Amino acid sequence: MKKVHYAEFEKRVELLTDNYKLNSKSDNVDANTMDMLREQTWGMFLNENTLGKEYKKLGLVAAIKSYLKWWREKIPHPTSKAGIPPIPKRDSLIRDQ
Repeated sequence: MKKVHYAEFEKRVELLTDNYKLNSKSDNVDANTMDMLREQTWGMFLNENTLGKEYKKLGLVAAIKSYLKWWREKIPHPTSKAGIPPIPKRDSLIRDQ
């Protein structure tokens, strides 16, 4: 198992804390919430270093990415059904001179 350095752990805790502050529209984080964010960060490290490696060995990471790509191509987003025109591809924006 990969070692987790304290600085890296704290950096991720800080990132989650900043995200929490943005989402809750608050500048203060209470002690219980900080504990929850630390536990969540630790869980993320565990998943990356244990399950993530196993998923990669089994080829599931690539399978998930392929599935998501297929999903986006085959099943249109609801906004495309609502009459909102699709975003034009870059090549169609370039005019011939």
